Amino acid sequence: MKFLSAARRTLTGACVFYTVLITAAYFLGTSVNAAWLPTAPTVVSLLVFSLWLGLSREFLSSDLLTAPIRVVLHFLVTFLVYFLTFLTLGGYLKNGGSLFTAAAVYVFVYAVCAVVVLLWRWLTAEAASKAKPYKSLFAAREGDEHYTPQFGDDRKEGRK
Repeated sequence: MKFLSAARRTLTGACVFYTVLITAAYFLGTSVNAAWLPTAPTVVSLLVFSLWLGLSREFLSSDLLTAPIRVVLHFLVTFLVYFLTFLTLGGYLKNGGSLFTAAAVYVFVYAVCAVVVLLWRWLTAEAASKAKPYKSLFAAREGDEHYTPQFGDDRKEGRK
């Protein structure tokens, strides 16, 4: 069941990313420059990139590593996928200036999105922790009859 829920989250995230990316591509193509309208290979590249973003989002949401390490690893993975998907297939490797510009645009967009997402997670986590009632960690141990303190203090006979 965990695999199915992870697959559902991955595909849902990929669909959201794809919708945002394809809408932005068509918006840029119609409003800025008609030559930027996405072609069939661009649409397929956006789909592949969105699926990889959905997979990397699962990695980013795991609690195995600290948040800064997860963000750095997520950036490296997504930049590698971006490089392989768009820069290599898009022909940006022929010109150093366009390669640098495309990479700089990706870094800027990633930084803006990362700040927004991390700020949102921080605010929602803080609100969720404030909503929980306080529960003492020591109260549960002292009431437990199987609890033995580290330094041999036995609560049944009391302190002398």
